[in-house]
Amino acid sequence: MKKFFTALVKHLGSIVVLAGVAVLAIAQFSNTLQNTHLFIAGALFIIGIVAEVIINKKVI
Repeated sequence: MKKFFTALVKHLGSIVVLAGVAVLAIAQFSNTLQNTHLFIAGALFIIGIVAEVIINKKVI
């Protein structure tokens, strides 16, 4: 179980970036592309990239 959570934490940044991609995809395919969707996706991208860098420095 510890290995699962370690792997989950190690890839948390990538998961957050993929959530940002999902927000953009849902907004695009539902034809409701608004600034709110863009801000949320941008924030998820930035948080995911920063998390990836910080977590990989500490975990690896």
